[in-house]
Amino acid sequence: EMEPEACLEWIASVPQTRSFPKQFRLAPEKGTYIIGRNPKFSDLVLDSAKHPRMISREHGSIHFVSQKIPKLNQNFFWEIKDEGSTNGIFVNDVKIEAPTMLHDGDILVFGSNKAPSEFKFAFRLVTQDEEEVLTQENVDTLSSNGSSGGICERSVKYERKRRKRQSENCAVRTREKKATMWTEEEVVAWARRGRFGFRG
Repeated sequence: EMEPEACLEWIASVPQTRSFPKQFRLAPEKGTYIIGRNPKFSDLVLDSAKHPRMISREHGSIHFVSQKIPKLNQNFFWEIKDEGSTNGIFVNDVKIEAPTMLHDGDILVFGSNKAPSEFKFAFRLVTQDEEEVLTQENVDTLSSNGSSGGICERSVKYERKRRKRQSENCAVRTREKKATMWTEEEVVAWARRGRFGFRG
């Protein structure tokens, strides 16, 4: 069983007032990620020009936990913990008070949960069959900005595979469409049969 890589995907409806990664990769081998305002100690640095103290210096952390859970039939999971922040962490609109297990699709808000929040993310598990991948152009752009280390770098080869599959499906649909197209003579003959009640 492969250890699940994950990422945080920024989904806020308001613009960023200070730049941070829109997709942040979480690798099991690293184990622990610190989220906070202090760039010296934080893996994911969050800060706001509009609300400068919304995020604490060491706001929270995300951990990869290798532990068997018989009820869920899994041997590891990701969890999030509030590190004593001022404005808290919310998972699916609930403020966490203790380390909380994360599930694919959970909505995380760092700081105030009052809408709209600038620091709203979706937690995603990333698998080899993931189709919603970053294109090579996006990866190159992010790398040139020096942000690729924190980006959810889902392999470009899966994007190419997805596009190839789409192209093949399109070709099949085109062939089927051509096979069912009638000639002008056939259309006229069909119309005449319908008008005069003829049956072929």
